[in-house]
Amino acid sequence: MMYEMINNFLYLFSSIFYFFLASTNTQTSNISPKRKVVIFVYICFSITLFSKFGRIGIIPVFCGVLFLLIWKEKKKIANVISFFVGYLIQICVDYFLTTATYLLFQLSIDDLREQYYLILAFIYLVLLYSLTRLARHILHTKLKIQEQTENSRLALMMLINLSICMFIFLSLVIYGDAVGYPPEMVSFNGILFFLYFLSSSALIFFTGRTIQNDSRLKLELVQYENLHTYTREVERLYEEMRKFHHDYLDLLASMKGYIDQENTDSLKKYFYENIMPASREIHIPDSRLGSLGRIKDEALKNLIAAKLMTAQEHGIHVNVEINENIEHLSMKIIDLIRVMGIFLTNATEAAEKSEEKKLDLAIICEDHKTIILLGNSTVPLKLPISKILLKNTTTKEGHSGIGLHTARKILDKYQNVQWKIYSEGTYFTVRISI
Repeated sequence: MMYEMINNFLYLFSSIFYFFLASTNTQTSNISPKRKVVIFVYICFSITLFSKFGRIGIIPVFCGVLFLLIWKEKKKIANVISFFVGYLIQICVDYFLTTATYLLFQLSIDDLREQYYLILAFIYLVLLYSLTRLARHILHTKLKIQEQTENSRLALMMLINLSICMFIFLSLVIYGDAVGYPPEMVSFNGILFFLYFLSSSALIFFTGRTIQNDSRLKLELVQYENLHTYTREVERLYEEMRKFHHDYLDLLASMKGYIDQENTDSLKKYFYENIMPASREIHIPDSRLGSLGRIKDEALKNLIAAKLMTAQEHGIHVNVEINENIEHLSMKIIDLIRVMGIFLTNATEAAEKSEEKKLDLAIICEDHKTIILLGNSTVPLKLPISKILLKNTTTKEGHSGIGLHTARKILDKYQNVQWKIYSEGTYFTVRISI
């Protein structure tokens, strides 16, 4: 009697711990210890409460843990995918060990629980921990699902596939429990689970790599376009300098005759009638973009240079200040490029309509953080700051109003990024701390 009670307790405790491990070991480190404690307590309570209903009792346990993993979390899609993968791994490990012991040693589930449970539990724990850690590495390091947005093709594909897997697996588990888990059914389910999960996971993995390569090619295209704009502007500046050099020599030659004759009256008259008007026509662009060389990422540097040169072409006074070399930014570079492209475009359009026509960019390194300050003159805002960040809201005619909303969604994905926008009179500022 005592042995049976101890055995039942060990079985209940191991079931709780296995489910907790499968639920949390595939998650990123953003799941706080406090939340993990709450999840563990809930699993203990719910499994104890619903165990008398058999395998169908797993449904409220499953739904409750899923709710605790996404409640007040920014990375809801990533947490759901991680949870589904962890639970599917647990099912596969369960069926793999059960099928292997039956095929090799002709041992049923009841025999395993009564005679070899501790050995089986140890092997189960090692496999479950190792595979969930491997899944965590693939999900969050290789595929980077925590950086996928809710409308990402990869995230949606994974979520749909895993939801189908979960439905099939839970249905078979509940049905198997209802018919008493005949050995032949356990073996068949185990093989079916393993093959389906393996093939679908491989398909999603290679699809994810394809999507990542597509994103990389898009980034290279943006980088090429920005470099092309930058090169074209450098060529234009060179042509301006060449014309200035030619005009400068002609002016000196024209003045030489008056100087040789020491005819100061004629020289003075020539200077005010010809030299001064000509000097106003000679335009050497006032470029303060030299400090952009301190940005070591070529794609980001080319984008900023191209945007600021465009602003200068529209008659906007541009000022740039970068105090140190910018080498490492704790943010995905394609996301930062998208955000800076949106903010710089908006700043240029707003400054062009203002009286001051001013655009300032500062990138400052302090306390292991990189702070980006972008300010521009503007006309008085017609809407409060809180409203212009909303989707389909804009103060510009003929615009869709999704730019700032998109930038907000991108920046909100990063917990290490703090940002805000504010307006003082006719000066608009964006501050991003990475």
